Amino acid sequence: MHRKSCPFATRPVKELNVSKEHPLTVTTRSTYHGPTHSYAIKLPSIPFSTDKPFRLYHELIPLPKKKYEQLQELKKFLLQPILMIIDPELIKQITVKDFDVFPEHQPFVPEGVDFLWEKNLFAITGSAMRATLSPSFTSSKMRTMFGLMKECSKQIANHFLKQGTVTIDTKNTYTKLTNDVIGTTAFGVTCDSFENPENEFYKMSQKLTDFGGLRAFIFFAYSLSPTLMK
Repeated sequence: MHRKSCPFATRPVKELNVSKEHPLTVTTRSTYHGPTHSYAIKLPSIPFSTDKPFRLYHELIPLPKKKYEQLQELKKFLLQPILMIIDPELIKQITVKDFDVFPEHQPFVPEGVDFLWEKNLFAITGSAMRATLSPSFTSSKMRTMFGLMKECSKQIANHFLKQGTVTIDTKNTYTKLTNDVIGTTAFGVTCDSFENPENEFYKMSQKLTDFGGLRAFIFFAYSLSPTLMK
């Protein structure tokens, strides 16, 4: 199921019936008894008198272990195992070829806690998401969207043409462009966040995507005890 490098929280390797010749690299960690890392690794050979497989072997094996250890605290807080896939080909297969098998996402707030939040695209899954999005992305509506997006592109182009050669904050730039595109295509609100960064729609979108401070604690509390938070 998982190829090349795939660290995850699960049972010890000996319980998975993985042999030394298996072509997987598996990292396990005990949930309740501290860290216990085990590996099932297919050893490299030397084809054509080169040591490249051995160098790759020693370079890649520490990588998933290091990255996975960074996720341990997150796993403890959310009380759920974490699967981290770092093989580019496997990532592409999951997100493209086998996307219909992995369409769901982890909800921020459990179902049944907040009526309004349940209608949010970040909360709905499966058939409910398709029923909401499919009518919005018909061929005729998408043609209209492209025209609106083109106008937003002209706004950003004209803004930087007037400034000449400057150093820009790419995150802030694309945040404003995304805000203008969503505002005009989804809500029918025309706003130029480059010329008027204090417009009301942009300020509200900034607040909506701010998950720091007290709001982060609220989401965390919802994930631990939705009944109590409700």
